[in-house]
Amino acid sequence: MAKAKGGLGKGLGALLPVFDEMDEFNKEQGQAIEQLSLDKIIANAEQPRKYFDEDDMADLVESIKEHGVLQPIIVAPRGEQFLLVAGERRWRASAAAGLETIPALIKPLSDSQIFELALIENIQRANLNPIEEAEGYRQLMDRFGYSTEHIAKRMGKSRPQIANALRLLALPEEVLAFVVDGRLSVGHIRPLLALDDAGWQIDFVHEIYQNHLSV
Repeated sequence: MAKAKGGLGKGLGALLPVFDEMDEFNKEQGQAIEQLSLDKIIANAEQPRKYFDEDDMADLVESIKEHGVLQPIIVAPRGEQFLLVAGERRWRASAAAGLETIPALIKPLSDSQIFELALIENIQRANLNPIEEAEGYRQLMDRFGYSTEHIAKRMGKSRPQIANALRLLALPEEVLAFVVDGRLSVGHIRPLLALDDAGWQIDFVHEIYQNHLSV
């Protein structure tokens, strides 16, 4: 994936060091990674990622039990608590593994920065399904007034990529569900945009799935 230019779009490498790089990172940033109590961290209700694969989570829990958390999460101060910005899988898995604390990088971030960074993290880690990604772009536009050009620059993508992703949201939820749960690919449902009738789109997506039609 192409890297975005400037700001948060530079990628997580500027924000998420692995522990082998911690000393150098702290010197450059003047920030320390702290061990935070899990019960002081609150989930981000607007986290772009909604679906977590159970098998992947189980593997991560076992890895954390064996090796610990190898990369800190990012949190933002919110009163006496900390809002989770990036690393929800590690946070959830750490709790499931029985840990009481987790390494965290504390950063003062605005609401727009928090949402943008969470979206960037998930995109760069290929954690989002295409519908979650498109919904994230739509929220950036609706909540923060971002244009497709601005989103493209921040996410390291082309404007047509952003526009094509957003177009998918015009399809009925029943159609989108086939991509969300992995039954079909975006390539299968994208041609349905040419149909004007939602009923036809739903009928066709079931036919595509039931008859195992190729893209």
